[in-house]
Amino acid sequence: MRVHTTSLKGGINKSREFARKGLAEFAVNVGTKCGHDCTYCSTGATLRFHSSFKKVGESPFGTGYAIVDADTPVRVAADAAKHPRARGLVQLCTTVDAWAPEAQAHRIGRRCLEAILGQPGWTVRVLTKNAAVVEDFDVISHHRDRILVGLSLTTTPDKSELMHVVEPNASTNVERMAAMARAHQMGLRTYAMFCPLLPGIAGSPGDVEELVGFALDVGAEEIFVEPVNGRGPGLKATEEALSAAGHDQEASAVHAIRTEENWSAYAAQLPETVQRVLRRRNALPKLRFLLYPKSLKEVDLLAIRQDDAGVRWLGEARGERWPAQYTAAQRRQSRCHRATLHSVLGAFLFNRLMPALTRSLSWPHGAPARTPACCPALYGSGAATGDPSRGILATAIYFAEQDRAERGHGSRWSRLASWVNRDSTRSFLTAIASARLLPTSTTSFRPRVIPV
Repeated sequence: MRVHTTSLKGGINKSREFARKGLAEFAVNVGTKCGHDCTYCSTGATLRFHSSFKKVGESPFGTGYAIVDADTPVRVAADAAKHPRARGLVQLCTTVDAWAPEAQAHRIGRRCLEAILGQPGWTVRVLTKNAAVVEDFDVISHHRDRILVGLSLTTTPDKSELMHVVEPNASTNVERMAAMARAHQMGLRTYAMFCPLLPGIAGSPGDVEELVGFALDVGAEEIFVEPVNGRGPGLKATEEALSAAGHDQEASAVHAIRTEENWSAYAAQLPETVQRVLRRRNALPKLRFLLYPKSLKEVDLLAIRQDDAGVRWLGEARGERWPAQYTAAQRRQSRCHRATLHSVLGAFLFNRLMPALTRSLSWPHGAPARTPACCPALYGSGAATGDPSRGILATAIYFAEQDRAERGHGSRWSRLASWVNRDSTRSFLTAIASARLLPTSTTSFRPRVIPV
């Protein structure tokens, strides 16, 4: 295992996403790449633009390495002492693991717990895949009313070794269950996290029945469940790892949900299975099924909404302006957040992108000989009229199309163009040009023609 170090900003950070999930208002993360090396991990897709990967020369989707910040507890202690009136529940961690091997070497999990709990008003939700957290139960027991202990469970004991193929450096599920049982014996507060429940490994009714039974036996206050995240290359890597280990049937089941339609069907079936089990045990109020409707097909979305007890809808469905459960106040707040985001993107576009394009572009007296295929009318009219807003817009879209063809729809240019290519943004750019914040002279603003 190659272990790299980095320096992160901040210690305790607000986490709107995990607040929506009902997990925590704040988050502490101790690095950007966890050494557990789970093949299905989506953190690489989430943090792929973080500067730490480039600094250490590693791919965010690579394996065999970890990136950790050993000074995290120092910043956590400083943040914990601030704002005595604005404290709440902190999750340790949300994207990596404070008890992963590289973090254990610096005792980061224990030191973070001591830093947070040393100040009144904070509570902590521990989430890990490493049974080494047992070594810190002495700290937790001193603050038992302020800590929830959870170890992510991804399969039943009989398939623990099979799952170890895709979670090579994490504790086995048997070891994690033993740690949960130990926490319950010590009188510590616990909760369950079943994530992910992969098809062919832990998604059957029998598997869910066994996991739910265990969670209730160890006194879980809440039961969180989430389907596997399809972002990034995680499903492909999981399929390949299972196939290489000779688990062809399980590999085939994972391969099936790599299509959008099959993933949607799998994500729709899972909450129904969990609901059925919890209803039989009169424990449905404990369920927190985390689900993003945007990834679901309409038929599956409608099926779930017919009985969505315990489902926490995260975000909007396709073609849906607001999630069904949004109140008027939440809708106003969302509009405010969107307006703020557009303002930030506008500032970025003006302060970073436009000067660079202005230096490299100038306008000829007519349309360029070779017009980018993605937007010929826009580019040609911009050149003919000397309108820099249209030229910049066309150039951004041109680069986006080139980048999309090479790297897919998730790249920076592609996402930027999806925002740039809107009527509101065109008005924004035109207003800048009208205010003469950009040159409009045909002699000083000539586009560099890029062959298609």
